[in-house]
Formats: sequence, structure tokens, C-alpha cells
Amino acid sequence: MPGYQYHNTYFPLISAPTPLNMIIFPFTMIYLYTTDKELLKKLSKYLTQFSYLPVPLLTLPFFTAANLMMLPIAYVFSLVHKVNILRIDNRTSRRKNAARLT
Repeated sequence: MPGYQYHNTYFPLISAPTPLNMIIFPFTMIYLYTTDKELLKKLSKYLTQFSYLPVPLLTLPFFTAANLMMLPIAYVFSLVHKVNILRIDNRTSRRKNAARLT
């Protein structure tokens, strides 16, 4: 299907997320009245970057906040895990020492 293929010139017009495609709407006049392919490719590159910029800017604070909230839980979990490893290691080393003495 040729309608779903990537096109260097018109990609940001069809691929922008739904609320952000209104930002790209004013640039459609440039696409309609310009025949310079190099200008359209540069404009396409910048509009694609501009249209997807809010996605990481909105998700980064939530990702950071979630990681900071889970940090104490992960710290306690790893501490308990390491104590269990040391306890099991001490138990097995005592058995080896006892076996050597007899």
C-alpha cells in the first residue's frame, strides 16, 4: 500500500500525534505553494522533530518521579537480598569447616 510508506517530504503531515498535528497545520501552506524539494525536506525534518518533542518532555518527569519513589523500596529489597546471600554463604562455609575437622 503506497499510502502507508515513509515519504521524506510529507512525513510530518501524516505522522504527528493527534493533538500536536494542529501545530503543523499552518505549515501546510508552505507545502502547497513551495516546489523546492530541498526546502521541503529540511522543513519536514524540523517539523518531525518539533512534533515529537513534547512526548519525551512530558514523559521524562513522570519516569523520574516513579524512579525516585521506588528507590527506597529497591534499596531495602537489595539489602535484604544481600543479607540472605551472606547468611546462606556462612551456613555452607560452617558445614565445610565442620566436615574438615572430623
